[in-house]
Amino acid sequence: MNTTSVMVIDDDPQVCRLLGSILENEGATVVLQQSAQLGLSALKTHPVDVLFADLRLGDGDGLAIIAAARKVCPDLSTVIVTGYGSVESSVDAFRLGAVDYLTKPFRAEQVSQALARACSRVPRPRIVSQGASLRNSAANSVLPARQVIIAQSPAMREALMLAKRVAQSDVPVLVTGEQGVGKELMARAIFSQSARSAGPFVKITCGAIQEDQLEAIVFGEEAPGGSGQPRAGVLEQAAAGFLFLHSVSELPKWMQAKLAQAIQNGSFCRLGGSQPIPLTARIAASTADNLSALAASGDFFREFAYHLNVVPVSVPALRDRREDIAPLADLFLGESLQLRPAGKSNRLAFSKDAHRALEAYSWPGNAYELNNLVRRAVVFGSSAEITAAELAEIFPARPAADGVDMITIPYSSDLKIIERSIVSEIISRFNGNKSAAARALGLHRKTLYRILEDEQNGPSDFVGGQGGPAIAPN
Repeated sequence: MNTTSVMVIDDDPQVCRLLGSILENEGATVVLQQSAQLGLSALKTHPVDVLFADLRLGDGDGLAIIAAARKVCPDLSTVIVTGYGSVESSVDAFRLGAVDYLTKPFRAEQVSQALARACSRVPRPRIVSQGASLRNSAANSVLPARQVIIAQSPAMREALMLAKRVAQSDVPVLVTGEQGVGKELMARAIFSQSARSAGPFVKITCGAIQEDQLEAIVFGEEAPGGSGQPRAGVLEQAAAGFLFLHSVSELPKWMQAKLAQAIQNGSFCRLGGSQPIPLTARIAASTADNLSALAASGDFFREFAYHLNVVPVSVPALRDRREDIAPLADLFLGESLQLRPAGKSNRLAFSKDAHRALEAYSWPGNAYELNNLVRRAVVFGSSAEITAAELAEIFPARPAADGVDMITIPYSSDLKIIERSIVSEIISRFNGNKSAAARALGLHRKTLYRILEDEQNGPSDFVGGQGGPAIAPN
């Protein structure tokens, strides 16, 4: 069993404890430290997988901590947390290898997503294909489930064969598929089989970066803040490797145009600079959207879509690879056993009828939804075997008989509360993809953001804020 270990360094005891609580709820083993010196000292004797560090500490700063911590733990994934966000500090954080940059006040779901992104930084996914024993090859692997590709189905094996061929070229890569199918894992598999596998795999989540910071983060800056020292952007950081654009349709069109121009010219300039820099990174991207359709409607820059869509690799939905459902469930089960309540045995398995029930379900949320259901089954299971009857009690509600999907919302006389509940539920169903949720609801994306901003203005929705009490998530 492989449990993610996380260290939190923040000199605010309240924020430190709150981050620890959120991360423990995600199944991580957490160590809390309230100073840079204590944190770095602890890393030398007890290395961890992920570090969450405050940008400003009484005895140091988060950027220095990243640099020092990476010397102690070269494979460490890092996340900066700060109440003083700026373009300069975010560029510096990404330049030093931070995988995410959270600004206070933050929400519990943002911390969870940052943890998932930090945990995803693995150069070589392991593939378990037809004829391989999952119990021996994957469940007991040193790699956690999110780093293992199950390919016992013809559909997934075919996708991997295409990925292997694509890996041998040097054209941009586009990985497509529904939310939750494992597009980043496929992109990493392509990277690991390419001639660039010894280089860096640099990832940015396109919808998670503020638009006014985007150009500096991607292209770098010539002399930020009058420092006279250039800062490399992610295009330079990924030189001789891969730059992975997660959810590329979330990029604004002006950035799509600039990236298309960089690919066309084979070079780019830093922000504020005029000296061309050769583009040596291979561009990889993922999307759950149809880029051709978006380009045809004017919602995506056409030339950028052409550059990305040379040989797309599609990851099949879980309902189209049913042979992989039971092995995936077993893999998730092995990694979720640490969630078992105290006093319950960790000897747990699915019965044959439970496997059949899992294979019969349509899994609209794909592997993401399957993993969540397995985690619930681990928590609520009462015996050493999870049966189909027990699964029936925790399966998500089925669509209504007439094909109309049903959701449950709290009753309120305040229409804004009802509106926010509906929007939150749809965003959850699209695994946090706000653009996809807006399209499903028939809303403009700005309207959806306005609804969310109204929600965030409520005091109980924030965690880790400054100047007020921190509210733990439900």
